[in-house]
Amino acid sequence: MLRVGRVQATRDYAQECAEACRDFGAQPGTQLSLVRTGFGRWELLAAELYALVWVRTAPARAFGRDARTYKLSRVRAVQWLAVAAEIGGKRPRSPAHLPRTAPDLQAGVEAARRNDAVAPKDFSLKSLADRTNPPVLYTGGRHIDRRPGGYVQFPGRRWLQFPVRATSRSNAIMTAVDQGGRQVARYMIGDRRMIHITVHPDQRLTDELILLLALTARWVSSYFNSSGGG
Repeated sequence: MLRVGRVQATRDYAQECAEACRDFGAQPGTQLSLVRTGFGRWELLAAELYALVWVRTAPARAFGRDARTYKLSRVRAVQWLAVAAEIGGKRPRSPAHLPRTAPDLQAGVEAARRNDAVAPKDFSLKSLADRTNPPVLYTGGRHIDRRPGGYVQFPGRRWLQFPVRATSRSNAIMTAVDQGGRQVARYMIGDRRMIHITVHPDQRLTDELILLLALTARWVSSYFNSSGGG
């Protein structure tokens, strides 16, 4: 009976994921899409099909927005203490999970405030910046092997995690959730050339948010990749 219950729970979960995908386009908020335009090249498009950001993934990752080019650069170990003072010394817990209840969320926030010691640097940590200004954001971890380990941190000790609900690529939805448990955006795989994005109605499309969406959109797809190459 226990096994039958687990099988039914798995089927129910898959159905919930499929229904969420069917309703994705009906959710309120700004509709965007990340579209592949060529080898190693993507564009983040508004609903009116004009480009908000161009993205280059090879030979090096770069993002173009309003005549500025932003590049990802690895944060070196000698920079970590200065960076930690900006973004906070503790990275978001990994892997990410959607908060279940308000009390659970509040307990997590209070625990983070109590434990503000500087953690060892995540050696995957990178900064996104143009040539003349401070970094817009920092990103670390990876979405891979069905583990949502990627995260984004900002100056001012703000951060985002990206939990995924799915049983397969066909019913996957990734959600950007901030440090207060608020939804920022949701992502769904359209096909191998497109990721659909819905930005929460409470969010303004700032440069920071637009670059964030262009950077993280393909994580919903890489979540299903295998680090072993199989």
